[in-house]
Amino acid sequence: MEHTTNRSRGTGFVCYLTRDATEKCLAEYAQAIKSASILDQPTDQHQKPDPKQSKKLIPTQSILTPEPSLTAKSTPFVLSGRFLNVTLAVARSEATTLAQEGKVRRRAEDKRNLYLMREGVIFPDSEAAKSLTPSELSKRQQSYAERKRLLATNPNLFMSRTRLSVRNLGLKVDDKELRKIALLAVKKYWDEVSKGLREGLESEVIQEEEKEGNAAPSATRKPLVKQAKILRSKDRVDSSTGLNRSLGYGFIEFSSHADALCCLRWLNNNPRAFAPPPPKKEAGTETAGEEAAEQPKGKRPIVEFAIENQLVLKRRAERSKGRDGAAAGGM
Repeated sequence: MEHTTNRSRGTGFVCYLTRDATEKCLAEYAQAIKSASILDQPTDQHQKPDPKQSKKLIPTQSILTPEPSLTAKSTPFVLSGRFLNVTLAVARSEATTLAQEGKVRRRAEDKRNLYLMREGVIFPDSEAAKSLTPSELSKRQQSYAERKRLLATNPNLFMSRTRLSVRNLGLKVDDKELRKIALLAVKKYWDEVSKGLREGLESEVIQEEEKEGNAAPSATRKPLVKQAKILRSKDRVDSSTGLNRSLGYGFIEFSSHADALCCLRWLNNNPRAFAPPPPKKEAGTETAGEEAAEQPKGKRPIVEFAIENQLVLKRRAERSKGRDGAAAGGM
Protein backbone atom coordinates (compact mmCIF):
# COMPACT_ATOMS: atom_id res chain seq x y z
CA MET A 1 0.00 0.00 0.00
CA GLU A 2 1.02 3.62 -0.57
CA HIS A 3 1.44 4.98 2.95
CA THR A 4 0.59 8.61 2.16
CA THR A 5 -2.58 7.86 0.17
CA ASN A 6 -3.54 4.47 1.67
CA ARG A 7 -4.14 3.20 -1.87
CA SER A 8 -2.86 0.03 -3.53
CA ARG A 9 0.38 0.30 -5.48
CA GLY A 10 -0.80 -2.43 -7.84
CA THR A 11 1.87 -4.86 -6.65
CA GLY A 12 1.93 -7.72 -4.16
CA PHE A 13 3.69 -10.88 -3.01
CA VAL A 14 2.84 -14.57 -2.94
CA CYS A 15 4.96 -16.92 -0.83
CA TYR A 16 4.74 -20.67 -1.56
CA LEU A 17 5.58 -23.34 0.97
CA THR A 18 8.09 -25.07 -1.32
CA ARG A 19 10.58 -24.07 -3.99
CA ASP A 20 9.01 -26.63 -6.36
CA ALA A 21 5.66 -24.84 -6.18
CA THR A 22 7.34 -21.51 -6.94
CA GLU A 23 9.20 -22.92 -9.94
CA LYS A 24 5.99 -24.54 -11.24
CA CYS A 25 4.18 -21.21 -11.04
CA LEU A 26 6.95 -19.41 -12.95
CA ALA A 27 7.05 -22.17 -15.57
CA GLU A 28 3.30 -21.94 -16.14
CA TYR A 29 3.54 -18.16 -16.37
CA ALA A 30 6.27 -18.44 -19.01
CA GLN A 31 4.05 -20.87 -20.94
CA ALA A 32 1.12 -18.44 -20.68
CA ILE A 33 3.26 -15.65 -22.13
CA LYS A 34 4.39 -17.94 -24.95
CA SER A 35 0.85 -19.08 -25.69
CA ALA A 36 -0.41 -15.53 -25.78
CA SER A 37 2.32 -14.58 -28.23
CA ILE A 38 1.32 -17.46 -30.51
CA LEU A 39 -2.37 -16.55 -30.29
CA ASP A 40 -1.58 -12.98 -31.29
CA GLN A 41 0.23 -14.02 -34.49
CA PRO A 42 -1.67 -13.96 -37.84
CA THR A 43 -2.98 -17.40 -38.86
CA ASP A 44 -2.31 -16.85 -42.58
CA GLN A 45 1.41 -17.17 -43.41
CA HIS A 46 0.99 -14.67 -46.25
CA GLN A 47 -0.87 -12.20 -44.07
CA LYS A 48 1.16 -9.18 -43.07
CA PRO A 49 1.48 -8.74 -39.29
CA ASP A 50 -0.64 -6.00 -37.81
CA PRO A 51 1.66 -3.48 -36.11
CA LYS A 52 -1.09 -2.81 -33.56
CA GLN A 53 -1.13 -6.46 -32.60
CA SER A 54 2.65 -6.88 -32.45
CA LYS A 55 2.88 -4.77 -29.30
CA LYS A 56 0.45 -6.91 -27.32
CA LEU A 57 1.28 -8.68 -24.08
CA ILE A 58 4.85 -8.37 -22.92
CA PRO A 59 5.91 -9.16 -19.36
CA THR A 60 6.50 -5.49 -18.52
CA GLN A 61 3.32 -4.15 -20.12
CA SER A 62 1.77 -0.93 -18.88
CA ILE A 63 -1.86 -0.45 -18.01
CA LEU A 64 -2.34 1.03 -21.48
CA THR A 65 -1.39 -2.22 -23.26
CA PRO A 66 -4.41 -4.05 -24.72
CA GLU A 67 -5.30 -7.24 -22.85
CA PRO A 68 -5.46 -10.44 -24.98
CA SER A 69 -9.03 -11.70 -24.72
CA LEU A 70 -8.21 -15.24 -25.91
CA THR A 71 -5.49 -15.65 -23.31
CA ALA A 72 -7.69 -14.31 -20.55
CA LYS A 73 -10.01 -17.32 -20.96
CA SER A 74 -7.28 -19.93 -20.59
CA THR A 75 -4.85 -18.76 -17.92
CA PRO A 76 -5.01 -18.21 -14.16
CA PHE A 77 -2.75 -15.15 -14.48
CA VAL A 78 -5.59 -12.71 -15.09
CA LEU A 79 -6.93 -10.86 -12.07
CA SER A 80 -9.80 -8.36 -12.35
CA GLY A 81 -9.32 -8.27 -16.12
CA ARG A 82 -5.57 -7.53 -15.95
CA PHE A 83 -2.83 -9.89 -17.06
CA LEU A 84 -0.42 -10.14 -14.14
CA ASN A 85 3.31 -9.50 -14.39
CA VAL A 86 4.89 -12.35 -12.37
CA THR A 87 8.59 -12.36 -11.44
CA LEU A 88 10.71 -13.97 -8.76
CA ALA A 89 11.14 -11.72 -5.73
CA VAL A 90 14.61 -10.53 -4.74
CA ALA A 91 16.20 -9.76 -1.37
CA ARG A 92 14.97 -6.58 0.32
CA SER A 93 18.32 -4.80 -0.12
CA GLU A 94 18.41 -5.63 -3.84
CA ALA A 95 14.74 -4.69 -4.22
CA THR A 96 15.44 -1.28 -2.72
CA THR A 97 18.31 -0.73 -5.14
CA LEU A 98 16.29 -1.88 -8.14
CA ALA A 99 13.31 0.27 -7.12
CA GLN A 100 15.54 3.31 -6.76
CA GLU A 101 17.18 2.71 -10.15
CA GLY A 102 13.78 2.22 -11.75
CA LYS A 103 12.41 5.42 -10.24
CA VAL A 104 15.41 7.44 -11.47
CA ARG A 105 15.08 5.92 -14.95
CA ARG A 106 11.35 6.59 -15.17
CA ARG A 107 11.78 10.19 -14.04
CA ALA A 108 14.48 10.73 -16.68
CA GLU A 109 12.27 9.23 -19.40
CA ASP A 110 9.19 11.21 -18.33
CA LYS A 111 9.72 14.34 -20.43
CA ARG A 112 6.33 15.76 -19.39
CA ASN A 113 7.00 15.25 -15.65
CA LEU A 114 3.66 13.49 -15.23
CA TYR A 115 4.84 11.91 -11.99
CA LEU A 116 4.44 15.35 -10.36
CA MET A 117 0.69 15.35 -10.99
CA ARG A 118 0.01 13.31 -7.84
CA GLU A 119 2.26 15.47 -5.65
CA GLY A 120 0.14 17.10 -2.96
CA VAL A 121 -3.13 15.39 -3.96
CA ILE A 122 -5.29 14.46 -0.96
CA PHE A 123 -7.37 11.34 -1.61
CA PRO A 124 -10.62 10.68 0.29
CA ASP A 125 -9.28 7.64 2.15
CA SER A 126 -6.06 9.32 3.32
CA GLU A 127 -5.30 10.57 6.82
CA ALA A 128 -5.07 14.19 5.62
CA ALA A 129 -8.63 14.01 4.27
CA LYS A 130 -10.00 13.70 7.79
CA SER A 131 -9.07 17.33 8.52
CA LEU A 132 -10.92 18.69 5.46
CA THR A 133 -14.54 19.65 4.97
CA PRO A 134 -16.35 17.76 2.15
CA SER A 135 -16.30 20.88 -0.06
CA GLU A 136 -12.56 21.39 0.42
CA LEU A 137 -11.85 17.74 -0.34
CA SER A 138 -14.07 17.92 -3.42
CA LYS A 139 -12.08 20.90 -4.75
CA ARG A 140 -8.88 18.87 -4.63
CA GLN A 141 -10.42 15.82 -6.27
CA GLN A 142 -11.94 17.90 -9.06
CA SER A 143 -8.63 19.63 -9.69
CA TYR A 144 -6.79 16.31 -9.92
CA ALA A 145 -9.37 14.87 -12.33
CA GLU A 146 -9.29 17.99 -14.52
CA ARG A 147 -5.49 18.03 -14.72
CA LYS A 148 -5.47 14.35 -15.67
CA ARG A 149 -7.97 15.08 -18.43
CA LEU A 150 -6.02 18.05 -19.78
CA LEU A 151 -2.70 16.22 -19.85
CA ALA A 152 -4.26 13.16 -21.47
CA THR A 153 -5.88 15.15 -24.29
CA ASN A 154 -3.12 17.67 -25.09
CA PRO A 155 0.43 16.35 -25.63
CA ASN A 156 1.80 19.91 -25.63
CA LEU A 157 1.04 20.26 -21.93
CA PHE A 158 3.53 19.24 -19.26
CA MET A 159 4.07 19.62 -15.53
CA SER A 160 6.47 22.37 -14.50
CA ARG A 161 9.21 21.30 -12.09
CA THR A 162 9.74 24.76 -10.57
CA ARG A 163 6.43 26.64 -10.87
CA LEU A 164 3.63 26.13 -8.35
CA SER A 165 -0.05 26.95 -8.59
CA VAL A 166 -1.48 28.21 -5.28
CA ARG A 167 -5.26 28.48 -4.79
CA ASN A 168 -7.70 29.05 -1.95
CA LEU A 169 -5.88 32.23 -0.94
CA GLY A 170 -7.36 35.06 1.06
CA LEU A 171 -8.26 38.12 -0.99
CA LYS A 172 -5.85 40.29 1.03
CA VAL A 173 -2.77 38.24 0.14
CA ASP A 174 -0.56 40.21 -2.27
CA ASP A 175 2.60 39.42 -4.26
CA LYS A 176 4.89 40.47 -1.43
CA GLU A 177 3.22 38.27 1.17
CA LEU A 178 3.06 35.33 -1.25
CA ARG A 179 6.83 35.59 -1.84
CA LYS A 180 7.43 35.85 1.91
CA ILE A 181 5.34 32.74 2.61
CA ALA A 182 7.07 30.82 -0.20
CA LEU A 183 10.50 31.41 1.35
CA LEU A 184 9.17 30.70 4.83
CA ALA A 185 7.65 27.40 3.65
CA VAL A 186 11.04 26.07 2.54
CA LYS A 187 12.61 27.06 5.88
CA LYS A 188 9.75 25.49 7.86
CA TYR A 189 10.03 22.30 5.81
CA TRP A 190 13.66 21.80 6.76
CA ASP A 191 12.95 22.78 10.39
CA GLU A 192 10.43 19.94 10.58
CA VAL A 193 12.87 17.54 8.91
CA SER A 194 15.54 18.38 11.51
CA LYS A 195 13.01 17.77 14.32
CA GLY A 196 12.01 14.40 12.85
CA LEU A 197 8.45 15.57 12.14
CA ARG A 198 8.68 14.71 8.42
CA GLU A 199 10.99 12.86 6.05
CA GLY A 200 13.53 14.71 3.92
CA LEU A 201 13.66 14.82 0.14
CA GLU A 202 14.06 11.60 -1.84
CA SER A 203 17.57 10.67 -2.93
CA GLU A 204 16.68 10.99 -6.61
CA VAL A 205 15.70 14.65 -6.07
CA ILE A 206 19.06 15.34 -4.42
CA GLN A 207 20.88 13.56 -7.25
CA GLU A 208 19.05 15.67 -9.84
CA GLU A 209 20.04 18.85 -8.01
CA GLU A 210 23.68 17.84 -7.95
CA LYS A 211 23.61 16.94 -11.65
CA GLU A 212 22.32 20.44 -12.39
CA GLY A 213 25.27 21.91 -10.53
CA ASN A 214 23.31 23.03 -7.48
CA ALA A 215 24.35 22.56 -3.88
CA ALA A 216 22.58 19.72 -2.11
CA PRO A 217 19.21 20.96 -0.78
CA SER A 218 19.34 21.50 2.97
CA ALA A 219 18.37 23.92 5.73
CA THR A 220 21.49 26.01 5.05
CA ARG A 221 20.85 26.50 1.33
CA LYS A 222 18.97 29.73 0.57
CA PRO A 223 16.01 29.27 -1.79
CA LEU A 224 15.50 31.67 -4.68
CA VAL A 225 11.98 32.72 -5.71
CA LYS A 226 12.00 33.93 -9.32
CA GLN A 227 8.37 35.07 -9.26
CA ALA A 228 5.45 35.31 -6.85
CA LYS A 229 2.32 36.67 -8.51
CA ILE A 230 -1.31 37.01 -7.48
CA LEU A 231 -3.79 36.97 -10.38
CA ARG A 232 -6.24 39.86 -10.25
CA SER A 233 -9.57 40.82 -11.80
CA LYS A 234 -9.44 43.14 -14.79
CA ASP A 235 -12.65 45.02 -13.97
CA ARG A 236 -13.10 44.88 -10.20
CA VAL A 237 -11.19 47.09 -7.75
CA ASP A 238 -10.59 46.44 -4.07
CA SER A 239 -11.66 49.63 -2.31
CA SER A 240 -9.37 49.04 0.68
CA THR A 241 -6.17 48.73 -1.37
CA GLY A 242 -7.00 50.52 -4.62
CA LEU A 243 -5.68 47.50 -6.54
CA ASN A 244 -7.61 45.25 -8.86
CA ARG A 245 -9.32 42.61 -6.73
CA SER A 246 -7.47 39.34 -6.15
CA LEU A 247 -8.91 36.22 -7.77
CA GLY A 248 -7.76 34.14 -4.80
CA TYR A 249 -4.97 32.29 -6.57
CA GLY A 250 -1.49 32.85 -7.93
CA PHE A 251 1.82 31.31 -8.90
CA ILE A 252 5.21 30.84 -7.24
CA GLU A 253 8.25 30.04 -9.35
CA PHE A 254 11.51 28.83 -7.80
CA SER A 255 14.89 28.49 -9.45
CA SER A 256 15.18 24.95 -8.08
CA HIS A 257 12.87 21.94 -8.27
CA ALA A 258 13.90 20.83 -4.78
CA ASP A 259 12.87 24.16 -3.23
CA ALA A 260 9.54 24.09 -5.09
CA LEU A 261 8.94 20.58 -3.74
CA CYS A 262 9.74 21.66 -0.17
CA CYS A 263 7.42 24.64 -0.47
CA LEU A 264 4.56 22.52 -1.82
CA ARG A 265 4.87 19.87 0.87
CA TRP A 266 4.81 22.38 3.74
CA LEU A 267 2.36 24.93 2.34
CA ASN A 268 -0.26 22.58 0.84
CA ASN A 269 -3.29 22.10 3.12
CA ASN A 270 -1.51 24.00 5.93
CA PRO A 271 -4.05 26.04 7.96
CA ARG A 272 -1.24 27.92 9.72
CA ALA A 273 0.48 29.13 6.55
CA PHE A 274 -1.39 32.44 6.21
CA ALA A 275 -2.82 32.63 9.72
CA PRO A 276 -1.87 35.71 11.80
CA PRO A 277 0.64 34.98 14.57
CA PRO A 278 -0.97 34.21 17.96
CA PRO A 279 -1.00 37.10 20.46
CA LYS A 280 1.85 37.10 22.95
CA LYS A 281 0.87 36.01 26.43
CA GLU A 282 2.33 37.08 29.71
CA ALA A 283 4.70 34.68 31.41
CA GLY A 284 2.95 31.98 33.39
CA THR A 285 -0.40 32.28 31.60
CA GLU A 286 0.10 29.44 29.12
CA THR A 287 -1.95 26.30 29.61
CA ALA A 288 -0.69 22.79 28.90
CA GLY A 289 -1.04 21.80 25.26
CA GLU A 290 -2.35 25.22 24.24
CA GLU A 291 0.41 25.72 21.66
CA ALA A 292 -0.64 22.48 19.96
CA ALA A 293 -4.34 23.37 19.79
CA GLU A 294 -6.05 21.99 16.71
CA GLN A 295 -6.85 24.49 13.98
CA PRO A 296 -10.52 24.73 12.90
CA LYS A 297 -11.57 23.26 9.59
CA GLY A 298 -11.82 25.78 6.76
CA LYS A 299 -10.08 27.14 3.66
CA ARG A 300 -6.55 25.88 3.26
CA PRO A 301 -4.02 26.49 0.48
CA ILE A 302 -4.24 24.13 -2.49
CA VAL A 303 -0.72 23.87 -3.90
CA GLU A 304 0.12 21.92 -7.07
CA PHE A 305 2.85 21.93 -9.68
CA ALA A 306 1.59 24.16 -12.47
CA ILE A 307 0.72 22.94 -15.97
CA GLU A 308 2.70 24.56 -18.79
CA ASN A 309 2.15 24.60 -22.55
CA GLN A 310 5.34 24.14 -24.55
CA LEU A 311 3.87 25.96 -27.57
CA VAL A 312 3.07 29.03 -25.46
CA LEU A 313 6.53 28.97 -23.90
CA LYS A 314 8.11 28.67 -27.34
CA ARG A 315 6.18 31.68 -28.68
CA ARG A 316 7.06 33.65 -25.56
CA ALA A 317 10.75 32.84 -26.01
CA GLU A 318 10.61 33.88 -29.67
CA ARG A 319 8.99 37.22 -28.79
CA SER A 320 11.60 37.84 -26.11
CA LYS A 321 14.38 37.01 -28.55
CA GLY A 322 12.87 39.39 -31.12
CA ARG A 323 12.70 42.24 -28.59
CA ASP A 324 16.31 41.63 -27.56
CA GLY A 325 17.38 41.66 -31.22
CA ALA A 326 15.49 44.88 -31.90
CA ALA A 327 17.04 46.55 -28.86
CA ALA A 328 20.52 45.48 -29.92
CA GLY A 329 19.90 46.76 -33.47
CA GLY A 330 18.88 50.18 -32.17
CA MET A 331 22.01 50.69 -30.16
